[in-house]
Formats: sequence, C-alpha cells, structure tokens
Amino acid sequence: MYQRRVFTDFSAGSKNPKLPESRVVDSASSLDQAHAWIKECTEEHSGACGQSSNSSHFLPTRVIDVGLRSGPKILKLVNGSEHNGPYITLSHCWGKKPYLITTRATLDQYQIEIPECNLAKTSRDAIFITRNLGIRYLWIDYLCIIQDDMQDWERESAAMSDIYQKSFLTIAATSGVDGDAGCIYTDRPRTDSISLRCGVNVCRRIHDFNNAVENSVLGSRAWCFQERYLSPRILHCASEQMFWECRSACFAEDGIPTAAQEPWAQRISDNPQNPNTDFKMISPELRDSRCVPQLSDLDVVDIGDVSSREAHNEFWTALTSITAENFDHRMISRYSKDSDLLDKYYVTKKKLIRKWYTLVEAYSQCQLTYDSDKLPALGGLSRIFKNKLGDQYIFGLWESDFCTGLCWYSNEANPIRPTVSRAPSWSWAALNGPVSFTVCEGHESQFRHLCPKVIISGFEYVSADERRQLLGTAFLDRPLIFHGRGKRLDIKVAKENRKLDPSSTMPGQHIWLDENIPAEDGIIALELFNGVAFEFTGNKNTDVCFVVITSHSLLIAPTGRQPGQYRRVGYRRNIWNCSPEFHSQDEHADQCSWTPGAISELCISKKCCSEFTECSLAYFEIV
Repeated sequence: MYQRRVFTDFSAGSKNPKLPESRVVDSASSLDQAHAWIKECTEEHSGACGQSSNSSHFLPTRVIDVGLRSGPKILKLVNGSEHNGPYITLSHCWGKKPYLITTRATLDQYQIEIPECNLAKTSRDAIFITRNLGIRYLWIDYLCIIQDDMQDWERESAAMSDIYQKSFLTIAATSGVDGDAGCIYTDRPRTDSISLRCGVNVCRRIHDFNNAVENSVLGSRAWCFQERYLSPRILHCASEQMFWECRSACFAEDGIPTAAQEPWAQRISDNPQNPNTDFKMISPELRDSRCVPQLSDLDVVDIGDVSSREAHNEFWTALTSITAENFDHRMISRYSKDSDLLDKYYVTKKKLIRKWYTLVEAYSQCQLTYDSDKLPALGGLSRIFKNKLGDQYIFGLWESDFCTGLCWYSNEANPIRPTVSRAPSWSWAALNGPVSFTVCEGHESQFRHLCPKVIISGFEYVSADERRQLLGTAFLDRPLIFHGRGKRLDIKVAKENRKLDPSSTMPGQHIWLDENIPAEDGIIALELFNGVAFEFTGNKNTDVCFVVITSHSLLIAPTGRQPGQYRRVGYRRNIWNCSPEFHSQDEHADQCSWTPGAISELCISKKCCSEFTECSLAYFEIV
C-alpha cells in the first residue's frame, strides 16, 4: 500500500528538502523488502560490501544448518570445515533469562538435531528469516560456541573479526532486550501524520534510524559494538520497521531517507562552519547522538565527530587501503635508508593508533553483562588493528605509542573499578564507564613533538598465545617497570568524600582521578613526557607563533602490598601558554624536526616543566 507523505522535522527549522514518496510499513512485506535490498547491494555496490550469496565462503568452526526453504526443516550444528556456502550471523542481547545453549554435554545431541521449539524467539525468528532469504547456514553465538569450554570460548571469541567480517549478512535484533523480543514484529506503530485537503499527509517521523538503531538497547551493548563494525551488511529488525545498513548505503523500510542517506543530513562532523552542512537543519537528536570515529583517510585525518553509521561505512575502506607495500613494518625495515618512506610509515601508523583511541572512547560507553568481558568484547577489532600496525597489543594499548595511550581519564563523576581484576591499573580497561584520551579532544598538536621522560620495560607476556593477548586474558611476565622521575604532589583530598579539592590545583594544571583516594595516601606524579605545539596567526611571512608547552604525568599511589609497588590513581596535564614570538612560518617549519634535546632546551628557556629537575631517577613498579 502506498500513499504520498511529506516528512518534516519540526525541530530542525523550515528548510527541508524534497523527499520521495514513502511506503507505509507492512510487516508482511518486510522479507520482500529485505530481498530487494540484498539484490541492490550485491548487484550495484561493486563488491564494496563483501561477496554475493553465490560465492564460495569461509565458514566458522560451527554453524547451524537451517535447511532449505523448500526442504526438510531439521535444525542441527555442523562443522564449518566440512561445508561450504554463505552464512548469516545474529547480533542480539542475551538478557538474563536462561535459554537453550550448547555445552559439552549437549554438543553431540545438537549435531543430530536442535529442538527449534525450545529456542528463544529471537533465534527462531532469525532462523525463519535465514531460510526465507535462501541462505542455509546461520551463526548464533550461544549455539555455535561451547559455553562451558573456556578454550573453545577463547578461540571463537578471538575469531570474531573473521566470523562477522566474512558473513554474508548480519541480522540485528535491534529492539530486543532479551531473547524473547524476537526479530519479527506484527504490531507496529504507525508514523503520526496529518491529512491535508490537497491529498498530502504531513508527518513527524518518530521511528527514524537514529532513534531506532543508534539509541537502541543493542547499540549500547559492548559485544554488539564490534559486531556492527565488522559486519558488511546488517538487517536491523527494529520494533517499528526494518532498516538496511551496508558499507555503501542505508535504507528504511518505510522509504523515507535515513539521516545518513541524504546529503542534507548529518553525514560529516558537526561543524557549523563546514560549507557542505546546513547546521541549523540538523535536528537535536542527530546533533546529540553518540559519535564514533570516522575511519576514512589515514593520510589526512581529522579526529572529529561523525555519526556511527558513517564510521561503519568508512571503517573497512580505511583499513583495507593500507597494504603490505605501503604499511607493513617488515617491508619498512628493508628500506631504512629511505627517509620519506619511513616518515610516511610512522605518520600513517600514528594516525591509525589515534583512530584506535577514538574507537575506544565510543566503546567505553557501552554496557557489559560480565565485567570480565571488557577486553574480550573488543578482541575482533584489536586483531584487525594489530595485523595492520604490526605492533604489540598490551591490555588495550599499543607498545609503540604506550606513553600517549596512558594519557586517558574517566568521564564519570565517581569512577568505579570492577570487582574482578581484568587489566592493570594503567589501562583504560581497568575502569568501568566512559573514558577520554587527551590526544583525541582537540589537543593532537600537543602530541606532535614529544620529549620522553620515562623508560618503560616489561612488555613480555608469560604466554606467546596471541589469541589470549588480544582478548586480554594473558598475563605479563612481570609488572611494568617505569624508570623516571617522580614527585609527591602537594594536593588536598577532602576527608568527607575523599575527592580532590579543586583549590589545591594550579592554573593550567588539569588533574583527573581514577578513584576516590584516601586522604592518607600519598600521590606521586610520575613524569611521562613533555610536548611542544606551535600555533601561528598572521600571514605567511610574518607569523606570530604562540608556543604551547605541556607536561604529562601519571598519578600513582603505593599499593601497600610491597615496597616500591604502585597503582595508577589518575592522570595530570600541565599547560603553559608562552608569550608569542615572531617567526617566518617557512623558517620555523625548517626547525620543526624537534629532537628531545631541543624540546628540553625550549622548556628550560621558557622556565617550564622544571618541577622534576631536582628529583632523582627511580624505578616504579606499577601493577
């Protein structure tokens, strides 16, 4: 059934684009619409969204054979190595209710037949959709992973990057809080509309992509975060209507263009000065939506905010653009005399690590049922980044950029450490709740020219099992040793709430505490590095250069377990805005190959970063 409707967002102003005719949602035609989206994607997106359903495919260790649409409907687990063909994955919330799962005791039985009638409604609906789409194999985590076998769980969790990335399609139970919600909805709300005498219906859209997907329960879950990034195509089954999301397009079942589909909507960063964006036309819901990084261009990177839909589309384009010839660290070693190639390699690598930080910022806002899953739920994405970076992954950070990675802080008023120990205190994964990295908050220039002040050792793992390292379940051979200068801070902690007294901080000093510190504990600032940034104003020949000097320190306190052992309790950044100097920007650019020695001399001449000069070098073991 079709009728002409006009969409208007009453909160976005009067300038609205002309929109195409839209279709009233009818649940009976949802699968036909899904078929049409799949056909358009596989035929028109030139392979950008993965292989077609006719291509031979990788299969996970185990998949569910749902049978053919016209054949027997016997459901069973099969070994992926013994079969071939496309498969579909399910992204869903488990909830707290007990459902049928695969265990060591039920594995043999389920390889003969899985009692479909005993499955949760979400699983049954996913099976029905898979059969009707003509796909024979389906992957559901609690059926395809042996839930009481830790080795199997670790192996399959580490393989998430392959499982979701190589699937033909992911069915997302977007509106489901648990397995009873399902993927197929027969009682759907209709869009509020007003009929005009001219035969046109004007409606306020109440179930758009942003509300139904971005702000959904599924969108807030940590495991589903990477599942969405990894999947080439997603069929979002929301309670109001279905949405299609792939690496090339995004559609809604009612036919109204989604926020990420039309050029007038928010497809780029929320920048009022961007000539391609009419900022006033963007609704508050879009402007306030949770943002994750855009992974589009690793040579020219703007760490800004864009919609997560946009980031999903650009993610694989960015990573796959880095090939062995232009990035692989093993290739670089052959051309160590080629300074241009080395510069390109290190710049590209650093920018990719910056993208990791912005990814972590978004991920840290997601929720977990089990605190111990903080790093495992990001294992698929960490594996992809590790393969591209050729770097050592250490509890959510990267060895080559470790000091910068330590410069994070909690966004919670009262940060909470989980009861289960899942990461060392210096890792962002050691805290619950959202975190931010200083390098991602508009201060990237302050990390361009750095002078390290500490030497860190102890990055060796007990086990060489890379799978466990990426899941964060491996152990370091010993705690990290920081060799540097530390100074006891003369700051006050309020006794009544054990929080930092703002009156004890100095101008330009920013202190973030990871936890409420007992008043009797001594806090030590361990110097990490100094940074120099240059900001120019004026014309090209007579620029005024503002020198910004920063000092970054890790705040630590004794563990009380053994002498010389500390834990991280916070992070501090000091900023000095020095008086302007006159330079030629071209001349100054020639001097910008800043060595650590040059930065130290500049800090001394500006009388900055001097608080540690009288401190002796010492060893700090931080757990």
